[in-house]
Amino acid sequence: VVTSEELLKEKELPKRLVVIGGGVVGLEFASIYKAFGVQVSVVEMLPTLLPTIDEEIPKRLTPLLKRSGMEIFTKTAVKEIRQEGESLIIQVEDGKGLRDIPADRVLLSTGRKPSFRGIKVDSLGLEIEKRAIKVNAQMQTNLPHVYAIGDLVGGIMLAHVASAEGIVAVEHIAGRSVEMKYKAIPSAIFTHPEIASVGSTEQELKASGKIYRASKFPFSANGKALALGESLGLVKILADQEGIIVGASIMGPQASSLIPELVLAVEKGLRAEDIARTVHAHPTLPEAIMEAAHGIDGKPLHLA
Repeated sequence: VVTSEELLKEKELPKRLVVIGGGVVGLEFASIYKAFGVQVSVVEMLPTLLPTIDEEIPKRLTPLLKRSGMEIFTKTAVKEIRQEGESLIIQVEDGKGLRDIPADRVLLSTGRKPSFRGIKVDSLGLEIEKRAIKVNAQMQTNLPHVYAIGDLVGGIMLAHVASAEGIVAVEHIAGRSVEMKYKAIPSAIFTHPEIASVGSTEQELKASGKIYRASKFPFSANGKALALGESLGLVKILADQEGIIVGASIMGPQASSLIPELVLAVEKGLRAEDIARTVHAHPTLPEAIMEAAHGIDGKPLHLA
């Protein structure tokens, strides 16, 4: 049983890999190892993979992963892991009862938590809140001369978030008036196809009771995606009743490189019309974003 860091250090590929946890890290490693020809099974306790992103994305992604030959078990709990000869046996339980899944390696990818290793939190007198070092909007701790960034402050544990927090901390140390904002943090998931998102999800908007509009444009109607032979997926944009973009999700080719346009829209409170009326080069993948933006006002160009 290994973590993602330990798995990366191994010199040989296992024949069978069981991934416990269907979140971002679990699915990225599952996709990588499946591409190398490894037999991969993913076990997730919740009803869906990637439970924190817009629910439409895992609904579309799951059948694609299964079609690639990957085994997906949702609503499934791991009961025990035992050694039998040279194999590991993972006993799981779902609504149909118990079953055994054999493996050569088990990847444990059930999330991250702040680590204070090497930091004398107590002797320094650093304030802890929710098992993380408490900081203000300038990344200052309760000790004015001590700043903290990254995973150990909790929140969104992503490398680009830590980088942004570091910039804020350094600029504040230099005497500038700055603060860290988490309104429009992009998420990128390097599965195949790629996934990226920013802002609110549709299920969050439904739960809030807010009036919203949703628009989707498939890459199967985008010329560049068709030319690349990567036409699976879509762009989905969510806007409030005034047309201001509050969230977006992309599943498809180069999703991680396409999301910044929508990150900027969420950060600056742009309307879908602002993107729709911005001329996009043709033929390009970003045209799918423009098309989805047109759809917010019910005016898609290349969808009936």
